[in-house]
Amino acid sequence: MRILVVSPIDSSAIRALEQEHDVVCAFNAPEEELKKRIIDRDVVVFRSGVDLATKVLDCGPELKLMVRAGCGVDNLDLEYVRARQIEFTRIPEPAAQAVAEMAVAMMLALGRNLREADRLWRQGRWAKYEIEGYLLRGKTLGIVGAGNIGTRVGELGAALGMTPVGCVKTVTPAVAARLAEKGIRLASFDEVVSPADFLCIHVPLNSSTRNLIDAGVLARVKPGAYLINLARGGVVNEAALHQQLLPGGRLRGAALDVHEREGEGKISPLAELPNVLLTPHIGAMTVDTQREIGQRVLEIIRSFAGRGNGTRPAIPNGNLRANGSAHRESQGSSKPLEKGARAKMTPKTSQLKALLHSGKLEFLLEAHNGLSARIVEEAGFKGIWASGLTISASLGVRDNNEASWTQVLEVVEFMSDASNIPILLDGDTGYGNFNNVRRLIRKLEQRGVAGVCIEDKLFPKTNSFINGEQQPLAKIEEFVGKIKAAKDSQEDPDFCVVARIEALIAGWGMEEALKRAHAYFHAGADALLVHSKISQPTEILGFMERWGNTCPVVIVPTMYYRTPVEQFADAGISVAVWANHLMRGSVRTMQTIAKEVYQAQSVLPVEETIVPVKEIFRLQRADELRAAELIYLPNGNGSQPANGNGHIGPARATPLSKAKPYRESRA
Repeated sequence: MRILVVSPIDSSAIRALEQEHDVVCAFNAPEEELKKRIIDRDVVVFRSGVDLATKVLDCGPELKLMVRAGCGVDNLDLEYVRARQIEFTRIPEPAAQAVAEMAVAMMLALGRNLREADRLWRQGRWAKYEIEGYLLRGKTLGIVGAGNIGTRVGELGAALGMTPVGCVKTVTPAVAARLAEKGIRLASFDEVVSPADFLCIHVPLNSSTRNLIDAGVLARVKPGAYLINLARGGVVNEAALHQQLLPGGRLRGAALDVHEREGEGKISPLAELPNVLLTPHIGAMTVDTQREIGQRVLEIIRSFAGRGNGTRPAIPNGNLRANGSAHRESQGSSKPLEKGARAKMTPKTSQLKALLHSGKLEFLLEAHNGLSARIVEEAGFKGIWASGLTISASLGVRDNNEASWTQVLEVVEFMSDASNIPILLDGDTGYGNFNNVRRLIRKLEQRGVAGVCIEDKLFPKTNSFINGEQQPLAKIEEFVGKIKAAKDSQEDPDFCVVARIEALIAGWGMEEALKRAHAYFHAGADALLVHSKISQPTEILGFMERWGNTCPVVIVPTMYYRTPVEQFADAGISVAVWANHLMRGSVRTMQTIAKEVYQAQSVLPVEETIVPVKEIFRLQRADELRAAELIYLPNGNGSQPANGNGHIGPARATPLSKAKPYRESRA
């Protein structure tokens, strides 16, 4: 692939990319040079400090992937990227720890007045009894923006004996519970600002946060407090900050790693103050962090290239079911009512891939047969979750692989034929080892299924909500083999393999879940499904804070369904699956109807509450058959022509001795 690296990243990562791809480096290049460099590039790798304006990206018609080697996106128009359908990935996790540690370092430096102590010593002053210093222990730590980085700062502060208090943009009980687990009390913005001895800023820069810390806010801070800004320049109004740092101001000191004006030769007026510590945006610049970010950039690009994105291949025949079979396409015939629309339809695999990478929260609804699949599509959903639980339930067996994979395959084939939207199959463990997975992928592609989700449990599986914490998990190496086998077996580059992580349900913890996530992503998974069975989204949101959007994440909020979906969207989740609700709703209705009919010994009490038979005919597309009869039957009226016995309709039995040869009957 053709890659443009516009910001410095780990040199070993660049060398590895150069061995595998066509790489151009244009570090800190001016806009006009970027416009020239981006013309033929497939991928752009960037950090903060470079302005990737829309007019620059407009010059890159081949652009398919953008990798933010870090967290913030204030230098990118995300709406434009989504509109162009450019895949976008950021890498927030490695930098979060480095920035959090730097916040603590700055608090220690301010509290112990290390800058002044160092300056005086270099002048020959032994100011042992002149330098004032303060402990962090016992102080209130105010965190404006208790997200991924802010939460880590709170954890570190709590470990030093501080009392962390944080605020967030969207307050919910789940967020409060998650922060409480880390020792951070959730409060309002003013309740964070006013009592803080150390006020740390960790919010992104956008229209709502620009000049968030202005003169009015600074007038309310606790006298003698310290301010630390590791967010973005522009969040803190530096002119107002300057005033409060002068003698008689409310602040004892401040430390800023980010500035309103950044770059070579740009000196802040704050530099003249002795109680200010200034650094050149180095919060994430540790050797360890940059090495990890570089490795993650490599993994992302390798995975993207491995999904067939290096070129623009034609869609193979295996996906022609999205548009009708290959045979029907070659005939040029006009399929009644359906053919014209299907001929122009985007392949189902491409539809599913677009959903995963749309940049906003999308939804799939469960279906378990052809009829329910059609109902899901008619309701307006963009995709279908072919649920292992509900398919097995519809067959009257348990969700323990009692239905064979060929029986499941037959069901999803009916579902695929009945709908024009993509289906993501809940493929359990892949129904065996890597070889079973390879065969499954080929059969799914032949039937027009857009993707499969496989889980890292052992075959035969048991539903995750049945003693999930007691269920063993597959070894990471074994499951990685399944993912690689699946990706190597697919013919259509847009077919999606989703790796489902069961570590949280199995009680193996967050670190194990993240370890598996990185392994599965590196193996080539197109997305991850992270599963939790607690009634709050704490585990899921905690995972997202540390994972970021390295690749799309799918969730199944069956247990934490009360959570506003806006929280999922804000966390960067790609798809939420309503995994069993059509089945549960139909079971309730069938139980009610059956009981009423049995008790009344009549259908009279229920007749007005159920759909008429003609609605069943409509869902079966009986009108399409009628239209086909008008085209294909000889008399065009939907009935058989008059036969030799003078009857309309099927011919009566004719004695064999009087039967005409087939060739004569065709005359």
